[in-house]
Amino acid sequence: MGDGEAGRALRGDRQDAPRGVQRLLHGPACRPAGRGAAEGLEDVQQERAVLEFKNGAIICGFSAQDPDVLRGYDFDGVWCDEYAAWPMQTAQGVFDMLWFCMREAESPHMVISTTPKPRPHVKKLLARAAKQKARSRRPRVVITRGRTLDNAANLSQEALEELLEQYGGTRLGWQELDAELLTDVESALWKSAWIEAGRVDKDDVPKLVRTVVSVDPGDTVSETSDETGIVAVGRGEDGEHYVLADRSMKIAGMAAARRFWQCYLDVDADVVVYEGSSAWMRDILVDA
Repeated sequence: MGDGEAGRALRGDRQDAPRGVQRLLHGPACRPAGRGAAEGLEDVQQERAVLEFKNGAIICGFSAQDPDVLRGYDFDGVWCDEYAAWPMQTAQGVFDMLWFCMREAESPHMVISTTPKPRPHVKKLLARAAKQKARSRRPRVVITRGRTLDNAANLSQEALEELLEQYGGTRLGWQELDAELLTDVESALWKSAWIEAGRVDKDDVPKLVRTVVSVDPGDTVSETSDETGIVAVGRGEDGEHYVLADRSMKIAGMAAARRFWQCYLDVDADVVVYEGSSAWMRDILVDA
């Protein structure tokens, strides 16, 4: 960190940001660079998660719980650690606010380090990188991947052997050891590749003889709730069935009922079918 660099932000998924800042800079994972940073360290304000260096540079640490705590800051660069583990409700908002905090920087940079997981904010970044590459533009999102074995010389050999023996060739191993983004759920009845193979252009869909909106309602809306399934399917004159829309999301009650009906109207459906065990659904669908 050279003279004149004003500020850096460290952003993690944990709420104990003060300990996280020190762990990131002083922990064994930061060596040998961590030793150089520590030598220039002047002050650690643990209660504020702030590190001040002799050359005037400042590093501030935050959790990823609330985008609004970033308002008013001015950073030159940002490090987002374990991006895929950030809360899905706040991740995109925090990412966006961090860029607003770098709008006055001469050369703003954001480094994101994470285990790859199929979270919406992670997939959005990957999609941006692919689009930029396809357009042959100067990439603003650069993807670098590394496997655990690439770093084997810096790891405990005993631990590495145990990890490879226990998780090598498994889904967890593909994600944690091989840095693969797993987009399919292991127990899913359908795979993404199958869906893509069966996709057809809208103009190629034949006349539909019957269209149904099928609903699998959820009772609650929380981080651990299942989505309310809302899928529209039409049977063509050729006897094949075509998925016309998937409006599934974490939603319940009157808002969910209105979403069912909107899907019904959008695809000009003949009927709405819902799970019989949800006795409350009939009344709320009539009210909506």
